[in-house]
Amino acid sequence: MKYLKTPHRFLKHLIVLPFIYPAVIPFLLLDFWIELYHRVSFPIYGIPTVKRSRYVLIDRHRLQYLNIMQKLNCIYCGYANGILQYRGKNHWRNGKILVRDTTREKGRICDPGASQGIHSLWR
Repeated sequence: MKYLKTPHRFLKHLIVLPFIYPAVIPFLLLDFWIELYHRVSFPIYGIPTVKRSRYVLIDRHRLQYLNIMQKLNCIYCGYANGILQYRGKNHWRNGKILVRDTTREKGRICDPGASQGIHSLWR
């Protein structure tokens, strides 16, 4: 916690603040479109859905020793990192299915155990 004793840290935060917090708008839009895509296309392709609550964890703001600004930072960081992890997992699941289906359509030989390996990871 040596950082908390740094002189003029509040001024440094004020300088950086306009560049960090406006990014919440793209994260909210990304979250909306990921969830919309996830809920519409996954059932069509027969892909199991991803539990959002496993990736978007907003709980560190409950730490009693944090001040209000630190709690706000923890909420923002938990949300932003969770959305990016959630997007990655959705992309991974969708990509595996579409690549497998595309190679089948083009007549390429796939590893017969590949689909079983993918489905075992979903369980």
